[in-house]
Amino acid sequence: MSELQLMVLVVAVIYLWECGVWLRRGAVAFRMDARGRWRLHHPATALGNPAGGLVLAPPLPPLGYLIPAAQSPLSVGPDGVFAYVAQCLNPGWRPPQSGRWLPFTDVRDLTVSGRRLRVGKLTLVTTNSLYQAGSLAAQLRELAALPATRREQALAATLRAAFDTAAIQARWQTFAPLARPLRNSCNLLWCYLFLLAPAAIWRFGFLRTWLPVLLVLLAFTITNTVLFHRAHRRLYPMEEDDRLTQDCLILLAPASSARAHDTLARHLFTGFHPLAVAQVLLSPEDFTAFARRVVLELRHPVLPVCPESAPPAALATEAAARTALLGAVTNFLQGQKINVPDLTRPPERAEPACLTYCPRCESQFTTPDGTCPDCNCLPLAKFPG
Repeated sequence: MSELQLMVLVVAVIYLWECGVWLRRGAVAFRMDARGRWRLHHPATALGNPAGGLVLAPPLPPLGYLIPAAQSPLSVGPDGVFAYVAQCLNPGWRPPQSGRWLPFTDVRDLTVSGRRLRVGKLTLVTTNSLYQAGSLAAQLRELAALPATRREQALAATLRAAFDTAAIQARWQTFAPLARPLRNSCNLLWCYLFLLAPAAIWRFGFLRTWLPVLLVLLAFTITNTVLFHRAHRRLYPMEEDDRLTQDCLILLAPASSARAHDTLARHLFTGFHPLAVAQVLLSPEDFTAFARRVVLELRHPVLPVCPESAPPAALATEAAARTALLGAVTNFLQGQKINVPDLTRPPERAEPACLTYCPRCESQFTTPDGTCPDCNCLPLAKFPG
């Protein structure tokens, strides 16, 4: 392998690393392909662990976007916060959760450390991003400052805001024109980094071309840094520390600079429920399939619903939070002209011998009763008739 081939290979490996996004379970990613169509992706099971997995952004031009959206990792009620949710957006298992119960009298000791919410030195919950951690911390502090009688109204308002598709569309309409010049520049940088620069070095030699190649590369990274900084300041005005960190990466690392448009979109829909984002971005068929998954998971979470060691107040908080979320999802779907009973009807039999099915994962069985081994002994449901 020649030195040029080795250099291109190293840059390509670093670039592919930049294309990967780690998602905790309980989150999904919306990926835009070359035709501008959006697809829903769950954390990979092969490239992951019990807590989450990788999702790969489109690596080849025309470079699209990869936008994560995550459910809240907390069950919040009028009396306190339970660091546990029974439902999970993704097929399979729930991620590890601390299961700590925090009354609102102790929320004043809440701090944010990266993606973690801490109570003193203990981690309450690990979120999907530092933006989600900051959003949850602000929400909890606001709830803690309210009297208990007003928290239910505040929680209901928060749920309504999470399903506000008009706000999601407005957010995207603000983002698109800001990100378009940056995305175009990232596409040009990709072509320069992997096509034009290697071709120039191969044709004229490294000693004759290294300085022009470096100067053009620096011009690209400076341009991307300026475009990213302006758009980020408009979209995320309060995130100055992260903006400075990303500015340095985009300026100094060409592989990071080629994915700057993805970095800008990474936290665009923080605070919105993934189902509401899906309604805006996905096709009607994909949205309906995802909505079915969300409703079934809320109705039939994998057992046990809560840890056996959880205090009664925590159990009540989880049940109330999941019931409220199910009500918000049902109202949202009805507003989209979707009949929820039709949406959650039993699946079609795979074969006439199938008598029962799992109401959560929809695996089918020939036994007349029993439990689903994949959902930790969730009781099976019988096919009608």
